[in-house]
Amino acid sequence: MIKFAPLLRVPRNPVELSRAFAEVTKEFSGRGTLVRQEKLQDGGRQYYNVSSESTGRLHMLTRIYIHRGRHYQLVYGTFDPAGIDEQVANSFFSSFKFIEPRHGRMGSTINRLPNESRRSNTKRSEWYVLRSRDGDFVVEFPGKPEYDLTSHPDIGTDVHKFHFFFGEDLFVLSYWEIPVAKTESEQALQRVVSSHIANEKSRGQVLKQVGLPGGGYEIESQGVFNNTSLYSRVRFYLRGARLYTLTTTSPNLPGLNKDNLDRFFASFHLTRP
Repeated sequence: MIKFAPLLRVPRNPVELSRAFAEVTKEFSGRGTLVRQEKLQDGGRQYYNVSSESTGRLHMLTRIYIHRGRHYQLVYGTFDPAGIDEQVANSFFSSFKFIEPRHGRMGSTINRLPNESRRSNTKRSEWYVLRSRDGDFVVEFPGKPEYDLTSHPDIGTDVHKFHFFFGEDLFVLSYWEIPVAKTESEQALQRVVSSHIANEKSRGQVLKQVGLPGGGYEIESQGVFNNTSLYSRVRFYLRGARLYTLTTTSPNLPGLNKDNLDRFFASFHLTRP
């Protein structure tokens, strides 16, 4: 059985996603006996419950996914006294995949990769190419990102933000204008980077701090935010008066997701000097 429904509140960051899964775990803990719970490599959760029903003893294996604003529930249940048939369960669960829409709106800031690329590399077709409206940059996301424009009186400007969840990993591209950077570019960039480092040290530790070829900086850190341990990797670039930041955030140090994180950063290019 497969069920899905829109979320009343869509998680906006890894902390809120962890909270959403915590609520799911709390719910399943009250369903008969929770024998086992697992965090899956693809970002989902799996629960094994046993309950006594009028028709017998029910063994139920459930997988939960939160994806693009929806809650998905895959359920395999059996009244067989022997319990869960792992082969049958694995066959059912492994057949489930998320399929990104093949056709996006043309004329927007987000475009599909060319048809030639899709034919030559199926895996690559799952990623979106984001091109800025003014032609300043290009970057790839694991899927179609959401866009926010937020006013920040503290820095006196608006912040443009594109973000996309892939499992429990969050991919973000942000940019904003720093007028003073036109006359003191390096000092302006250093102030932003130093402020980020100080903030990360207050929550945990900075793991790496390096300058990038051609200008820019990369900071890797690990800390705790709202009782949730998070690993982050941020790159800073300054072109003219515009500051760009690329950020990935994950509950874990890079492992199976490392290729996706590396690809995101490597795909970013400033198309104007």
